[in-house]
Amino acid sequence: MATKIRLARFGRKKRPFYRIMVSDSRAPRDGRHIDSIGYYNPLTSPKDIKIEKEKALNWLNRGAIPSPTVRSLLSGQGILLEWELRKQGKSEKIIGEELQKFAFLQDLKQKKKDEKRALKSEAKEAAAEAEVAESQETVPAETEAEASLETQPAESEAVSDTSVVAEDVKTEKSSGKKPDDEVLEPESSETQDENQSEPTEKAE
Repeated sequence: MATKIRLARFGRKKRPFYRIMVSDSRAPRDGRHIDSIGYYNPLTSPKDIKIEKEKALNWLNRGAIPSPTVRSLLSGQGILLEWELRKQGKSEKIIGEELQKFAFLQDLKQKKKDEKRALKSEAKEAAAEAEVAESQETVPAETEAEASLETQPAESEAVSDTSVVAEDVKTEKSSGKKPDDEVLEPESSETQDENQSEPTEKAE
């Protein structure tokens, strides 16, 4: 019976969670399993990986074949390196030194990843600030345009008022009417009596 070390999917829809299981190669992925040696959560940042090293080394020595995904996980944890060194018959001191070098290189890789993420986040923030600054610059220009549009109707109304006054003056001149300030006031009652008495005196 060939045994494999592979992932078994758990979790709800679109929220996967994997267990690292040892199972028969003929069994389905989520079917019956022989042993569980850890888990893998791809949704966290950084990804959450926990593998029981002794169990994994034991099953590798017994001939279990890891799937490509599990092989990459074991390699990232340094378990495959330790397994290869033990197969070669290296001493515990040499294995410890090699594992220390491996851990140092892994830390460097993680730092580079963190720096890249920080640079990306800074670039996004700078782009967002630039967009905000551009929007703030465009808003005063729009307000000035709106103000000019608002003043234009007032000016047109003033021009229309002056044109109406000019038309009124023209019509008054053409009709021969005098302006309101030149209209003669009606004669008083005394002047009317004098005017009526003059013809009677002449008749006498």
